[in-house]
Amino acid sequence: MASHPVTKTIEPALTVFSGAEIRVVLLPVGEAPEAAFQRYASLIVQHRQVELNNVRSFYKEAQKSPFKFFPWKTGNMHFKFLPEELALQPSPLAPLHNHRRVLGVIGVMHCPNVEDVSKAYAQFEQRCKAFPDAFTVRCFAFEPSDEQIQEDRKGQRNFIMFPPGDTEQLDNHAEVVMHDFAACLLAELERWMLNASPAMVDLSTLVDSPEFAGASGALEAVQTRLYSDEELKTKKRYGRLQKAMGDHCLLAGSPLDAQDHYSTAVELGRTTQDWIYLAAALEGYAAAKILAAAIAHGAFAINQSSVFNDEEQWRTPRKSPVADDAKSDGSQLSEASRSSSAFGGAQFWAALRGVDKLEAEVRSLFADSKATLRRRGAQPLLVESDLKLARFLAGLHGGLARREVSEIVSGLQLAAEVLPLPEDRLLTFVEGAQVLGLVGSARKRVLLLWQAVELSKFLGFPNTRTLDVARKALEPPDDPRDPESEADVWAKGRPLVQGGAPRSWPQVRAGCLEAVLGLAIYAKHHTDVWDAAAALLRDHASELSAHRMQSLLENLLAAASQMATPDKNRPGPGPPPLLFFLAPRPPPLPQRPVQFTIGLRQPGNGALTGRPGSGPFLYDPFSAKREQAAAAKSQAVAAGPVQWVCGEVAGVEVEVSNPAAVGMRIDKMTLEAAYLGDASMAPKEYMTITSSTQVAWKPKPVSLNIPANTKPVRIVLEGTPLLKGMLVLTGCRLTAFGGVSWFQPWSHHPPSIAQQLAYSTRRDGAGAGEGLAAAGAGVPGAGGSDAAAAPEARVSVVEPLPLVQLSLQPAEGPGSGREEAGEGLGLLPLPSSGGGGGTAGGADGGLAAPAGPRALRLLQGQVYAGRLTITNCSKVPLGWASVNVRHKEARSRLAIAVDGAALLAQMPLAAGQSCSVPVTVSAGVRATHAAEELFSADICLECVSQDAAGPLLQGNGSGGGDGGSGSSSKTAGAAGTAQTVLGRHAVLPVQAHVQPSLQVVQVGFRDLWLPAKQAAGGTAAAAGPGGAGGIGGSRGSSSGGGSSSSSSSTFERRCVMEVAVSNRGRWPLQVWLGPAVADATQLVAAAAGDTLLPQAVPPAAAGLPTLGSLPPGRRCTVAYILDASHTDTGSSSGGGSSSGDASGSASGAAAGGGGSGALSAPFGNSGSLLPPAPAPVRPGASWEDQQRQACAERLSRSLTLFYRVDAEEAGLPGVSPAVCSPLLLLCCVFRRSTAVPYQVQQRRAS
Repeated sequence: MASHPVTKTIEPALTVFSGAEIRVVLLPVGEAPEAAFQRYASLIVQHRQVELNNVRSFYKEAQKSPFKFFPWKTGNMHFKFLPEELALQPSPLAPLHNHRRVLGVIGVMHCPNVEDVSKAYAQFEQRCKAFPDAFTVRCFAFEPSDEQIQEDRKGQRNFIMFPPGDTEQLDNHAEVVMHDFAACLLAELERWMLNASPAMVDLSTLVDSPEFAGASGALEAVQTRLYSDEELKTKKRYGRLQKAMGDHCLLAGSPLDAQDHYSTAVELGRTTQDWIYLAAALEGYAAAKILAAAIAHGAFAINQSSVFNDEEQWRTPRKSPVADDAKSDGSQLSEASRSSSAFGGAQFWAALRGVDKLEAEVRSLFADSKATLRRRGAQPLLVESDLKLARFLAGLHGGLARREVSEIVSGLQLAAEVLPLPEDRLLTFVEGAQVLGLVGSARKRVLLLWQAVELSKFLGFPNTRTLDVARKALEPPDDPRDPESEADVWAKGRPLVQGGAPRSWPQVRAGCLEAVLGLAIYAKHHTDVWDAAAALLRDHASELSAHRMQSLLENLLAAASQMATPDKNRPGPGPPPLLFFLAPRPPPLPQRPVQFTIGLRQPGNGALTGRPGSGPFLYDPFSAKREQAAAAKSQAVAAGPVQWVCGEVAGVEVEVSNPAAVGMRIDKMTLEAAYLGDASMAPKEYMTITSSTQVAWKPKPVSLNIPANTKPVRIVLEGTPLLKGMLVLTGCRLTAFGGVSWFQPWSHHPPSIAQQLAYSTRRDGAGAGEGLAAAGAGVPGAGGSDAAAAPEARVSVVEPLPLVQLSLQPAEGPGSGREEAGEGLGLLPLPSSGGGGGTAGGADGGLAAPAGPRALRLLQGQVYAGRLTITNCSKVPLGWASVNVRHKEARSRLAIAVDGAALLAQMPLAAGQSCSVPVTVSAGVRATHAAEELFSADICLECVSQDAAGPLLQGNGSGGGDGGSGSSSKTAGAAGTAQTVLGRHAVLPVQAHVQPSLQVVQVGFRDLWLPAKQAAGGTAAAAGPGGAGGIGGSRGSSSGGGSSSSSSSTFERRCVMEVAVSNRGRWPLQVWLGPAVADATQLVAAAAGDTLLPQAVPPAAAGLPTLGSLPPGRRCTVAYILDASHTDTGSSSGGGSSSGDASGSASGAAAGGGGSGALSAPFGNSGSLLPPAPAPVRPGASWEDQQRQACAERLSRSLTLFYRVDAEEAGLPGVSPAVCSPLLLLCCVFRRSTAVPYQVQQRRAS
């Protein structure tokens, strides 16, 4: 009989594969903290399946193996790791089922917390004596110091020190050590098989007692009389020995050898009528057949990342490393350790379903086993047999076996009533409920677990035991197709989840939580009190009264004050507020990353109209808005995740709500993000980045004071990405109630009435409640892992990019007195003190308030000279930049030119440095417009970091200029290397307030007789600043006009051009005529060099008005002496008739031919300062008119009317005329003129 009082005979989580699992207990050695033990135990637990092919290299064959069909190439050994408290519980049926014995012990020692290693190891050996059946003992020591390594270890043959290293190296070393442990266990199993004898078998076990199996019947007594007592005992011992040898073969991983021993045990058991051992042998035979079929059909997955299959794993990290020190809180192990079994998975069950007649044979063996057990009435063994079969069918068929499994569980409920032990009755209800969860019967499972809670209270079990049952009602059921889904016996302090109860049963879920709360208060489990009260406030606020919510808040405060410091870091969700994910904020347009080879994405056309209604209404006017929102969302998802820049502050829009009737004070809330790595990096670099030595996300904490019953309020949470790659926004970390911290995932929006009606009638494999839960999970921004994996929650982080600030200053630079007053001309001051516009950003990548557009006050025809300053505000050097101007108006109104070549010549630009390039702003002329106009343009800068500027520099990308020429050359250079270059696009808005200046009233010509020498001198003087070698460019060759025929030997007739102008503005101006300039840049250069002067006239023409002063609203006339270069057509040698007086000759010379009459012709500048106006449509002209037209056009290209503001008359404060004139020099171009012989005939210029 058993030496310990029997409290239970049924064990939890039994399957048909339990007979192949070797039980190994894990013991903490020394004063190791719980978090350290959990972390290092996870390294061992994840190797619960080892391949015999790899074990063979550690195996040493001492003598001939007793296994005839050992599968060295395809077999596996399986371990089931148990904590000490479970392993110490007595197993009264261990003689019947040898796999229930503890055959291995592994100690985990954390050397930094152990003062005397030898003493701690001696204590470990003493504790191992509590497990007398243990074959193999090991003690693993982690993080040893140099002194501990050098200590003498004689006599400690089972002591193994792990070399210092990171988690990946420890994982590789643990795999090798566990294969050595498996080899030692295999050798011990072989030794037991070789030394086994019938004398080792006990015939007075628990199953032989009448209390367990009942008294034998009369027929059995008659049959046993056929043999003598000794002969019967000998056969019984041989039969039981064969069954035990089959168990050890199954544990060693040789199912074919096990079948031989089980078949012999079945024959002897029938002969001796040893019914209980016969039933156990039949179940073992069924397990051996299943495992043999699994090995033969490749059901077990091969670990490709094993160090035995790939030696590179010694040097590269694994695909799924264990949680690092930063993330390990001691509450749970990694995903690899969640299961204590290696059987399961889609590949495993698919392979078994493909085996012909396997299920029928297994069903037949279990039917024979149950029939045999009924002969003795062993009800606990019948319950275990039904549970094993039900779990096997659930794994093989899933939800398709729901009906059969439900019938089996219904029979278990009836069988539980006749079980003698209360613990067995409770376990029958709990295990039956878990089996119902395997086939998707969630509601039946919850109800059965609720009955188990009430039964536990009725039977008087401790509050802790009842609390565990109540927690199971809230936890999700296991999935037999997932090997990682079984209950985790290691998860101490795991969070309370509610995945077990359907969402459509809120009252049942609330009742389960209330039960957990009450039991946890009595059991003094403060963490469970916290989790249950938080879940009630978070998920069931609408079902609770305000008084009950206040009581729950008091429970939270009391539990927070009693929890230990490590327990205050809760891994699961907590009390309100609820968080709803909206969208990550893209960076502002000036700071948004740009792919130059693709260009900026243009917004799609969202102009949608209404459509006929799909409901009871004939027309739905809101359909357009809904379709537009859906289209915008689909376009955003198709465009990919939002791009953030590494090292710069980013924001996420979330909604915060408090459904409870009590206010919440959140001391600290931070946005949490999971780093998925960079797909463009090599696997080695990828895993290096995700190690614990680097942080990928730095959140910015905020505090909240949320009143009661708060509707969703939109807020923005910020943080800084620190690594390039992909981030998943998972939720927020909240801290309140005296330092308790919890992770709050994104919540589901409550389903609408239409969704409830749609999913209430759905009947699928998950049930109606699960269908509704799936509906809530599909809502955008919903919580949990589904929301974290949604496309909207993913953010792509690009490499650090340069951040520039653009500003516009006068040509002499800021601080030199060139900023005019608000009522003056030129660059106007900003409304507030600060930078000069463009993009603003600090050196740390933070955002500042963007400045408004830079404003200029100009006169019509003015050319303003300034400088564009580019400041690198980031920590990344600027390697390439291209500047262009985006004109929003016609260039005849406003034209801006930037010297892009000068900008490219100053690259690279280090962090914090600035450079400047010249900028010219030209205002157009409208002859008939007398009011102030507002024009705007954008100066656009595209920049690339120095590391990414190589393809652009190799492609000869220029700096661009006005019109975007640099942009085209940049794109061509980048496309030559077929690379995508990331950069930034900065914009500086410029506004020009253009005021009226001059208006041409009339243009006329008259003769002027000058002495020959003075005329020549006048011509030379006139050609000085703007002749063939002047600013106006080269003139065509002169070929003599009609004036030479009537000139005398002493005087020469010249033509004088007189222009009458009026000042329409409010500034006093100085006006003169001069040779035209090529473009605005040369005009500014000439003004700076003081070469734009009025024409110097000879003494004989003294008094000719070459320079005029124009007060506002006044009118004056300016003149200019023409020479042959202004009037020669270049195609005729004196055409036309000559008049008899001088003025007629002068008119003929001015018009390029003889004759009289008026002639109107276009009059514009030949350079690119302002483009000429289109020629008007005129009727056909004679040859003489065409010659006059050509002469007038040549004259208009040769001369320009210049004017500047008279600084003394204007009264500009603090500015002298000499200093001001280069900056306030203006140029006006007139479109039409009138040529009249002898007299001045007024005609208004168009």
